[in-house]
Amino acid sequence: MATSETATAKEWVAGLVPGTWFWGRDVPGRADVVHPVLSRLCRDRANGVWRVARGLYWRGYPQGHSRFGVRPSYRVGALLHAGPGAGLFGWSALNALSWTLQSPAKCHVSVVGKAPQPPHPTVVYHSNSNRRRESLSWAEVTILEAARWFQYGGEPWSECLEALRENASAAGAGVSALRPSMLLWASETEMGASVEARHRIEVIAGALPQEVPAQ
Repeated sequence: MATSETATAKEWVAGLVPGTWFWGRDVPGRADVVHPVLSRLCRDRANGVWRVARGLYWRGYPQGHSRFGVRPSYRVGALLHAGPGAGLFGWSALNALSWTLQSPAKCHVSVVGKAPQPPHPTVVYHSNSNRRRESLSWAEVTILEAARWFQYGGEPWSECLEALRENASAAGAGVSALRPSMLLWASETEMGASVEARHRIEVIAGALPQEVPAQ
C-alpha cells in the first residue's frame, strides 16, 4: 500500500505544470508517506522541485527543460506563505507600483497578525493588525502600503496615479483588477495611516474603473 501511495504522490507532483506552486497538504496520500517523497524530490535538483517554506513547494523545471535551473520567486513564495491579507510593504510596495526607482535589497512583505518565519534571508515580514486586509488581493494591500509610504518615493503624484489608472502598476503588484470599494473599506481601519494617506486612497478609488455590480 505504501509503495502505491508513494508512486501516486510522485506522479501527482510530476504531473503539475512547471512553475506551479503547491502545498504539501494537497499532495494525495498520508502525511507519513507524502513528506518523505517530497524530501527526496527536493534533494534531487534534476526533478526541479523546491521547498520554499514550511509546507509550501514549487514545481519548477526538470532536467531537460529549456528553463531548467530557474529558481522560484521568493517574493511570490513569501506572499503565499504569509496567507490572506499579505501584500508588499514599504519600499517594496513603492517599487512594485513604479512609484520609486529605488529597488530595496530585500523583499518587504506586510502580513496580518503574527508574522511567520521568512522563507528566505532576502524576505522581511512586517505585522499589521488590520483584519480587513484579509479580504483584499496582494495588489490591493500593496496599494494601501504604497499610499502610506508615498512621500518617500520621490515620484510625482500625478504620474503615480496615472500608472494605476492605466492598470499597468496593478499588474506588476500581482493582479490586473482592483476593487475601489474594497480599498476604501479596508482603509477605514488602517491604524497609523495619516490623513494624507487616507486621502490618497480616496483619490485612487475615485480614479480607478468602478466594479460592475453582480447580476
